[in-house]
Amino acid sequence: PNIYPTGKTITKQVIDIQMNVIVHDFVADEYRHRITGSRIHAPFPQGIVNEVNYGCGLKSFAFLLNNYYNVSINKTQQCISDITHGIVSISTGMINSLAKEFSVKTELDRTKIFSNLLHSNAMYSDATVSNINGSRKAVILCTDKEYVLYQHLEHKGHEGLKNTPVKDYKGILIHDHDRTYYSYGSSHQECLAHVLRYLVSAIENEPHLKWHKQMHSLLQKIIHTSKKSKDHLPNEKKISFKNKYFEILELAKIEYLANPPSEGFLDGYNLQKRLNKYADSHLLFLEHPEIDYTNNISERCLRKFKRKQKQAVVFRSTSGGELICNAL
Repeated sequence: PNIYPTGKTITKQVIDIQMNVIVHDFVADEYRHRITGSRIHAPFPQGIVNEVNYGCGLKSFAFLLNNYYNVSINKTQQCISDITHGIVSISTGMINSLAKEFSVKTELDRTKIFSNLLHSNAMYSDATVSNINGSRKAVILCTDKEYVLYQHLEHKGHEGLKNTPVKDYKGILIHDHDRTYYSYGSSHQECLAHVLRYLVSAIENEPHLKWHKQMHSLLQKIIHTSKKSKDHLPNEKKISFKNKYFEILELAKIEYLANPPSEGFLDGYNLQKRLNKYADSHLLFLEHPEIDYTNNISERCLRKFKRKQKQAVVFRSTSGGELICNAL
């Protein structure tokens, strides 16, 4: 008698997943020609060629495990067999061929991505090394944050970039300090994450100097202020930041005249020369708040290829590296 309904309900859920094996049998009556002896049957649906054919769901799952989640071919085979209780035992050769099949079917998509990147306002690009039977090839990545294109090429530098969207690009390029990129695009933003790391190294190796400590603090302040204000940073503030930037570089010149850099550590000296020569490319994000002050997005995307390279250790052929890039 002391219990009465409140009008409310309490709900708790248990979420689970289930793997089902679905088999469709296509059966055709067979006939034989009385005169020629040839065998005839009604045509099977398109794609039904072999005695056993695999559906899109199974092939997609095997493809993702091997090419995106970096599971080895043998483990992919074992995984599918285990979760289907041995009903499906896909061959390793079939799993290996899926990358090529996917590459062929996505050629048009990759062409569209190439075109979209070419017409974007800002493009981020970076490169890494691919190991092909002991020889070194290049993987060049381009992205505008929405579209990502991986290309497996023979070389880096101009020879490699001529096959990428960078070659005919007319917008803003965001990259690390690879001077090859300065031959392309309308303007440039260098990755400040790298610069901040180099400044920390200079502070540790040249504790008697002050310029790199001041520059590190200034760049952090500029980044923080620009992120906080977004696209509303006053012109007076921009001018103030730039003036302070060049004041610190003048201090660097004075300090290196009084304390010449040692032959064992020239990084700090070279860094101040670079910051002076490419000043506009280090502070471009102040005038273009729509772009990032780092190239981190390219590096994060390239890690996907690096993880696959680490799992595979070495690709047996150039086509293997190309197929992985197409998959990504």
